[in-house]
Formats: sequence, structure tokens, C-alpha cells
Amino acid sequence: MRRGMHSVLGLLSLFLFLFCATALRAQSRVAGTYQCSHARIQGKSKKCTSPPLTLNEDGSYQLLGKEGRYSVKGRWLYLDKTSHQRKGQLQPGYRIAFHYRENGKLCEIIFERHRADLGKSSLS
Repeated sequence: MRRGMHSVLGLLSLFLFLFCATALRAQSRVAGTYQCSHARIQGKSKKCTSPPLTLNEDGSYQLLGKEGRYSVKGRWLYLDKTSHQRKGQLQPGYRIAFHYRENGKLCEIIFERHRADLGKSSLS
């Protein structure tokens, strides 16, 4: 029985290590500063006035004067401590698209990361 318990604990430890390592790789893949490239409300383009979205490698972020934690699950970026922009879709070309409703209107905000050394890789 004791040997079985050690095996279970060993497997659990390995799973947690692999899960954390995968999450850290995903966070470092998206870490950087993203500028608002465009905004649409009800399908009409608007001037993008949002401050930058900063994603740090440690899993923290800054947006609109707020700080919180983010996580990456597949092609989705999740922000905590936000009112509308909780879930963003990771898109090719280092873009993150947030879709939400505000005052009954469908809104879309696209953030893009611009760095010369990114090459031809992308987030998805």
C-alpha cells in the first residue's frame, strides 16, 4: 500500500510540474506590450483610445490602470479583475481580439504587438 501511495504522489507531482511548465511557456509566448490597433462598436470603426495592454512573463498584466493575473488556455487569453474584457482570442500576427457587449452594443478591440525581432512567428 505504501509503495502505491508513493507512486500516486510521484505521478501527481509530475503532472503538476508539466502543467506549470506548459502554462509558463504559454505566458512567455504572449508576454509583451500590445497596442490597440483598432476598435469597432456595432461594426463601425472607432478611434482606438485604449492604453497598451502589458502582459508580463510572470503572469501579471496591466490595462486601463488595473493590474491582475492572466492565463493562456489554448487560443484564449483570460484576464482577471476586468469588467468586460475577460477573454481574448489569440490570433496570428501577435494579435489579441476582445469581443464583449457594453450598453447592449457589440464591441471589438484588437491589440497588436509590434517588435522587429518577432520574425514570422505568431501567437496561434
